[in-house]
Amino acid sequence: MPELVGDAGLAQYAEAVRLREEAEHVPWKLPRAPRPRFGHSEAPWLPVVSVPISGWGAALSLGLVNLVFLAALVAISLLLLARAYARCCLAVLAPSPAE
Repeated sequence: MPELVGDAGLAQYAEAVRLREEAEHVPWKLPRAPRPRFGHSEAPWLPVVSVPISGWGAALSLGLVNLVFLAALVAISLLLLARAYARCCLAVLAPSPAE
């Protein structure tokens, strides 16, 4: 550490201490609030399968059911949307009766 000489050195030291104290009080350095914990009565739920998850077996099996159901839902809806989009494109790009 460099030597502090005279009033200028003392002022620099005081400024460094002040900046350090300010840096310790910035909002992102404040302690975080505790995360909510699920009690025994509040088990997490899956979005599709409305069964409370109480163990690893239920989590893995119902998670797989949830994944398969949502994948099927996305596949069916994408097919319907693609078909509707294709029909709209054909209708818009069809030759006019004047041609």
